[in-house]
Amino acid sequence: MRDPNNHAEGFFLAHDAFEGLFNSAPLPMWVYDREHLGFLAVNDAAVLFYGHSREQFLSKTIFDIRPAEDCTELREIIDLGGYEFEDRSWRHRKANGTTIDANVYTQAVTYEGRAGALVTMIDVTKRRQAEARISHMAHHDAMTGLANRFLLQLSINDALVRVRYGGRIALLCIDLDRFKEVNDSLGHALGDELLRIVSKRLRGCVREGDTVARLGGDEFAIVQCGIAGPDDAGALADRILEAISEPFDIKGHTVKIAASIGIALAPDHAADAETISKVADVALYQAKSAGRDGYCFFDQEMSENARARRELERELRHAIQHGELEVHYQPIVNARTRRICGAEALARWRHPAKGMIFPDRFIPLAEETGLITQIGEWVLRTACIDAATWPDGVKVSVNLSARQFSNDNLASVVMCALAESGLPPERLELEVTETALIESAAECLRTLSQLKNLGVTVALDDFGTGYSSFSQLTMFPFDKIKIDKSFTQNMIERADCAAIVHATLVLAQGLGMETTAEGVETIEQSQLLRLAGATSLQGYLFKRPCPVSEIDFEEVHGSDGIEDAA
Repeated sequence: MRDPNNHAEGFFLAHDAFEGLFNSAPLPMWVYDREHLGFLAVNDAAVLFYGHSREQFLSKTIFDIRPAEDCTELREIIDLGGYEFEDRSWRHRKANGTTIDANVYTQAVTYEGRAGALVTMIDVTKRRQAEARISHMAHHDAMTGLANRFLLQLSINDALVRVRYGGRIALLCIDLDRFKEVNDSLGHALGDELLRIVSKRLRGCVREGDTVARLGGDEFAIVQCGIAGPDDAGALADRILEAISEPFDIKGHTVKIAASIGIALAPDHAADAETISKVADVALYQAKSAGRDGYCFFDQEMSENARARRELERELRHAIQHGELEVHYQPIVNARTRRICGAEALARWRHPAKGMIFPDRFIPLAEETGLITQIGEWVLRTACIDAATWPDGVKVSVNLSARQFSNDNLASVVMCALAESGLPPERLELEVTETALIESAAECLRTLSQLKNLGVTVALDDFGTGYSSFSQLTMFPFDKIKIDKSFTQNMIERADCAAIVHATLVLAQGLGMETTAEGVETIEQSQLLRLAGATSLQGYLFKRPCPVSEIDFEEVHGSDGIEDAA
C-alpha cells in the first residue's frame, strides 16, 4: 500500500496489468522518471496525438515537449519543488511545431522499480481559444477592435495605481467633427469604414502601453501613460488632429473630417477613474463649444460652468413639465401697407425665482440635450392654436431646429398641430436655418418637400450668416428669405452690409421669393428696405416680442415718409 504522505513512494504499477489499461486509455498518457525527467512509457493516444514515434518519445525528456520559451520557467518551478503532483496548465509542442494548451494531471508511481510520475493530458486548446474570443468580445469594440468602455475603465484604474508612485497620465476624449454628414450623405456602411480607418490612425499616434478605446458612435478615448506633464498630452493631441485632418479615401469617395479633444490629467485634475472621465468630458464639451477642430485642457472654471449647465438643464426639464414656458410673438409688418401680416413665435421661460429667461440662455442647451424637440413641438401647437384666432391672412412663423429635422415624424407633427388648431396650412410659416440644412441636407430636403405638400410656407432664416450657398435656394423649396439683423442694423454705416442686403433682395425677386428684413430699429432702415423691395419688416421699430394679448392686429405702423406705391 502507498503511504499517502510520501509522494516519493507512489503507487506500484504491476507491469502486465498496467500496460493493458495504459495503452487502451483514450487520453494521452505517459510515465516519466522523476529523477532524470525522461519518458519511461507513453501510450498509443500520446503517440498519435503528439506525432512522435514511441522510440522518439522514449528518447526525450519532459522539456522536449515544451516550447523553448517555456523551458526556463519550467526549470525554475522544478527547482522550487512545485512541479510534480500539481494539476496544472501548460503549453505543449507537438512534433509538427504546433503549440497547444494542455491540462495535466500527475500521480506519483513506482514503475519498473524507479520513482516515476504518471501523467494524463487533456487538450484544452479550443476551449482556451473560445474563452479568449469571449474575453476579447467582452473587452473590445466589435467593429474597430479597439478597447471598449469597460476595458478603458480597467486601463484607467491600472494607470492610476502607477500614478500613486509618481508620474502622470492623461485621458483624452475625442469626438469626430462632421461625421454625421458622412453617414447622411454616403451611408452607414461607408461611415463604419471611416471609423475603422480612424481607429488605425489613432493607434498610429500612440506609444506601446497606451490604450485606445472606442466608446460608441464617433467617440473615442486614449489613456496616455507615463507622461511628464501637459506638453506630452498636447503633443499627442496635435498628432491626432493632424492624422484625422488628412483626407480619407473610402471606396472612391474623398472624405474630410476633423476632431475635438478634451484632456484631463491625473493626479492634477482627478485621482479616480470616474472623476477623470467626467472632467475630460467637460473639457471635450469646451473644445466643441470653442469651434471644434482643436483640443482643450480641463480647468476648474470649466467644472463650475458644467455644474451650472447641469443645474440649468435640471431646471429646464422642470419648466417643461410644469408649464413655465410661454410663447411671445414679434409682429411682422407688410412693408407697403405697414399693417401686421404675421408674427414670429418665440419661446420664453418665466422662472419662478430668476424671472424671465430669454432664448439665448436655454435654447442652445435644449439643442444639445435634445429637449428642443419637445419644446419645438409645444411651441408649434401653441402658436397654431393662438394664430387660429387672428384675423384672416395673418400668418404665424415658427422656427424649426436641426434636431427636429432628424425626426422622421416632423411632417406628422405639423399636420396634427394644424388639425388640432383648425389653422389653415397657408397661414403657417416654418423657418429653417442654414445650419440645419448643412447638418442634415438629405433629411431636410425630404422633410421640406413633405411640409410643402401640406400647404405651409417655408422660409430660410438668418440668410447670409451660415454656410450660405446659392444652390440651397434652388435645391430646397423656399417661399421666403429672412435677411439677418446683423446686415439690416449695419446697412446705414457699412457699405458691404448694404450691398449684401440689396443683392439678397434682388436675388429673391428674381427667384419669385418674398423677403423679411429682421432687426429693423430705425425709420431710415425701414425707408431704405422699402425702396429696395423688401416684402416685410420685423424689428423693435414696430414692436418687441410680447404676449399675444398685447398685439393690435389692426394697428398701422405709422408713415416712414415714403408714399405707398398704391
